[in-house]
Amino acid sequence: MSILSIKILFWLGVSVIFYAYLGYGIVLWALVGRKAPLPPSCPLPPVTFIVCAYNEEDWITQKIENSIALHYPSELVTFLFVTDGSNDATAALVRQYPYPPGTQWQLLHQPERQGKIAAFQRAMAQVTTPVVVSTDANTLVNAEALHKLVQHFNDPQVGAVAGEKRISMDKKNDASSAGEGIYWKYESQLKKWDAEL
Repeated sequence: MSILSIKILFWLGVSVIFYAYLGYGIVLWALVGRKAPLPPSCPLPPVTFIVCAYNEEDWITQKIENSIALHYPSELVTFLFVTDGSNDATAALVRQYPYPPGTQWQLLHQPERQGKIAAFQRAMAQVTTPVVVSTDANTLVNAEALHKLVQHFNDPQVGAVAGEKRISMDKKNDASSAGEGIYWKYESQLKKWDAEL
């Protein structure tokens, strides 16, 4: 193999790596010259909020509190907590939580664990609302998230909406955590530009 061939392969490899990590973002940024307008507001749809939780006793109370604190009319939200296979206190904590009056919630629990997909499918069999929101048990959701998510469904071409993942870091976190935070910010920005394009 000649030196010229090696140089061409080297620069081709560098180009591919550059495009994969930064080039795609630069191309998207160049193509998206404006922020896409949101569709006009419509009446708020009913929403089913699904949380699949396996052995999440350390998080589930905080998750319930975070979920019922969402700024969305309580009569329009049904909370489904699926705790299949949990052998800790997760199901009991969901069952015994002092929900505010008017909160629509349901616990789905079976002793056998069949995995998250099976648990989610069991929950989906109970859904009667046009919008479903799914989050992990250890994920905290912004209080305005449901309002921001459902407004996109006013556009009939929208079939799914994803929220932005933000990683919580405290002052003790090291440089690797900071790097992970920068990565997720970049990924989130790429998703926004993809959506606008």
